[in-house]
Parts: sequence; structure tokens; C-alpha cells
Amino acid sequence: MNSGFGAIDGIDTALVEGQAVVEERLRAHIDDRLTSIARLIRSDNQALASAMREREPVTPSEPLDAELMRQTLRAVKELQAGLADDMQSTVEGRMRTISDQLHRETQSTTESMVKVAEVLGEKIDRLSVRVDEGVGNDMQVVIDRMTDAIQAMSATRRSA
Repeated sequence: MNSGFGAIDGIDTALVEGQAVVEERLRAHIDDRLTSIARLIRSDNQALASAMREREPVTPSEPLDAELMRQTLRAVKELQAGLADDMQSTVEGRMRTISDQLHRETQSTTESMVKVAEVLGEKIDRLSVRVDEGVGNDMQVVIDRMTDAIQAMSATRRSA
């Protein structure tokens, strides 16, 4: 029975370690994805900045359209803010989905292990009853024979 519980503890430990490895891989993957998105945003900003520099007037008399510049800057800032929120909500949704799936799988595995432990416990109990019956009967036979031998020896000593 103890070996069954030991096996369950071992499986439980293995599940926890496996879950930690999966979480670490997921974190690394998300970090890589966020880093690549940040690089993309930065390159877009640099491209917009260079395009705006190229748009500068050739002659000092040609004025820049300040309103157009403000609208462009506002659009870029809104895009950056919206992208971060979208990414965060997407990552949170995926993390929640993965967490729920891991929980269901862990729960299912735990329930299976409990069933296995119960079945093993019942089999061990039945086996121990059989062994006890078999050994008990053998012991009774040995005791009966020893009693007969002792009585026979006692009878021979008395008669001698």
C-alpha cells in the first residue's frame, strides 16, 4: 500500500516539475514574441521619423504643416498604446487558456492516480488475505504435526 502512495507522490512531483518546465518555456516564448514586437514598433517609429525628416521643407520659406505633424504623432502614439493593450489581453487570454488546460489535465491525472491507488490497494488487500490464509493454514498444519510429535515423544518417555 505504501508503494502505491509512494508512486503517486512520485507522479505528483513529476507533474509539478513538468508544469514548471512548461511555464518556463511559455514565459521564454512570450518574452521572445514581445521583444520582436517591440523591435517592430521601434523600426516603424524610425521609419516614420525618417519619412518625416525627408518631408522637411526644401526651402525655409515653405512651412511645415504643424497640424499634420501632430495628427501623425497622435496616431503613432495611439497605435503604440493600442498595440500594447491588445498584446496584453491576447497574452492574458492565452495564459488563461493554457492554465485552464493544465489544471484540467492535472486534475484528470490526479483522479486517475487516485483510482489506480484504490485498485492497487484493493488488490494488495486481497493478496494479503490470500497469503495470510495460505500461511495460516500451513502454520496450523505444522503446529498440529509438532503437537502430535511432542505427544508421541511424551508417550514414549512415559512408557520407558
